[in-house]
Amino acid sequence: MEMDRVTAYLVQEGGFYQDQIGMKKCKTCVDGTFVNNTNASSFAQCTLCPEGTNQTRLAGYRACFCKANYSRTNRFMGCSICEDNGVNCSFDYKFLRPGFYWNWSFPSTNLTAYAQFVANLQTNSSLYDMDTIEYNDLMPYAHDCPNDYSCPNNKSHTVGRLSGTCAKGYRGWMCYQCENNYYRVLNSCRQCPGHWWIISETILVVVIVLGALYFLICQSKDKRKALQSGERSLVDKVSSRLKIILGFYQVVGELFESLHDINWVGPLSSVGRLLSFRNINAFSLFVRPRCLNSNFVFDSKLQFKIALTFPVFVFMTAILVYIVGKLILVRKFYKNRSDMTHHVVKLRSKIYFYILLLLFVTYTPTCVAIFAFYHKACQEFLKYQGINETISLLRSDFDVECDEKLEAYHIAAYVGTVVHVITFPLILLYLLNKYGKQGDVRGEDNAIEDETKHHERTSLLSPSEVRPIPFWMKFICENYKPRFWYWEVVELARKATQTAFVTLLGWDDSLTLLSTIGLSVLFLTLHAKFSPMKSSFEQRLQMFSLTAIFINVLIVAVDIPHEYGELVSTPLILLNLIIIVTITGEMALGIIRFVRDKYFRH
Repeated sequence: MEMDRVTAYLVQEGGFYQDQIGMKKCKTCVDGTFVNNTNASSFAQCTLCPEGTNQTRLAGYRACFCKANYSRTNRFMGCSICEDNGVNCSFDYKFLRPGFYWNWSFPSTNLTAYAQFVANLQTNSSLYDMDTIEYNDLMPYAHDCPNDYSCPNNKSHTVGRLSGTCAKGYRGWMCYQCENNYYRVLNSCRQCPGHWWIISETILVVVIVLGALYFLICQSKDKRKALQSGERSLVDKVSSRLKIILGFYQVVGELFESLHDINWVGPLSSVGRLLSFRNINAFSLFVRPRCLNSNFVFDSKLQFKIALTFPVFVFMTAILVYIVGKLILVRKFYKNRSDMTHHVVKLRSKIYFYILLLLFVTYTPTCVAIFAFYHKACQEFLKYQGINETISLLRSDFDVECDEKLEAYHIAAYVGTVVHVITFPLILLYLLNKYGKQGDVRGEDNAIEDETKHHERTSLLSPSEVRPIPFWMKFICENYKPRFWYWEVVELARKATQTAFVTLLGWDDSLTLLSTIGLSVLFLTLHAKFSPMKSSFEQRLQMFSLTAIFINVLIVAVDIPHEYGELVSTPLILLNLIIIVTITGEMALGIIRFVRDKYFRH
């Protein structure tokens, strides 16, 4: 090995020395030795290379090359083992592996200095720079990205990409957020379509909503006939199935995300590709508002504010509608007090129904938004390698740092828990105890007529008189047997509890897994023992759903070896799909039969 432009009187550090005057070529130290000072004039000055280096080859222009999986921060000092799984140390220095992320914005790191050190280390000749032979600052910690595909880190070993690279459309901490002109679909970022597509989507949604309203209006007569004959209407059956599938999906919410990560094997490979394609394209239809305006970001803080203000908005709107509606009815029926009372009671009943429906449907998302701002919902991440200094970020939004500025949100979250998360089920339990446990489910007209009579003769009603279930509460307890009038509140408590554990601790926490497994086993046992649902078919669906939830959580809790991952994940995904397809398919068949019998059969 030769050293360029070096005389006998100027020998640089490394595996070289010169013991003769006037020679233009330096002599090399034997394998595994180097000279730790300049102008070495004797073979005796070649000393053993430091710890962590490969002592079976020539030192070159450094204190020997590092061993495999070792790295250095000084060209002429020892190498240390790379204990962090997120870094690669193939070239004597650390760089990111695909699927990992590190942050160089922390004050004790210096990306510029590290890039200069790496560039100098890559100079394997006498032209290396003595001013940048070492990196003296701290190295950032390499974190495992939630999605490997969002952190490709292409050519991260090169000087210009040492900080790592996010995939196109991704940005931020661990490449989890979406860039401008991109929106989130499940767990990936998709490019925003043109405005024409968004307009078409809006028109389609409006048509579907109007069609659903028309269907409900057409069902009103059939619903009254079904109630008179003691049968359940199609609307009742569909709403009951929807509650089952929503309860299942709220717990196993990562199903669709996993479709992209499953390695489908054998004949299922084509099925996997089809499911992944259909899944991502189906959900791509629902374009986010930020595609219309990049300044509009539906982040966790905005979701939290909406969650807190939405119940207030619902009640204020309901009060306003009631006041305006009552004034109109008083003006219209001022000569007929009986008709006026009937229509006022009917108006109040419908307002109660919509209030209860909106609060019931949004209860779980509201819980998620509120729990997301608990102190425990902040996740700590190590800043540096080898030093226990952390940064705390909101688990639901890595753009939000948990500092003193977030204290007001924490307090508001606790208040929201008391006012809504706890109070709503208690009020619902009170109303069900007052009406639902009587077991007399009445139609809308009959219920309003009874309520009108009660309004007109409240003083004559004895305390022990049995009241029928109001129309506006029917959807809560209609699908349960009379003695299980409270069961929907128990279901709400189950969802809120599981949501709290997942939001506060994450799916990978042992307490979350233990509580979810325990709740799944408990409810599976209770449903098997008591059979609270009226319909045996719905009872079997709920049992199937709870069993699938239990199996899902059990698989997550067990540390399955990688070589068996495909064998376990494939039937698990198929099981989840069977549940969703079964319930949605049964609902679709019911609607198809209804349309066929009503409009095409004479």
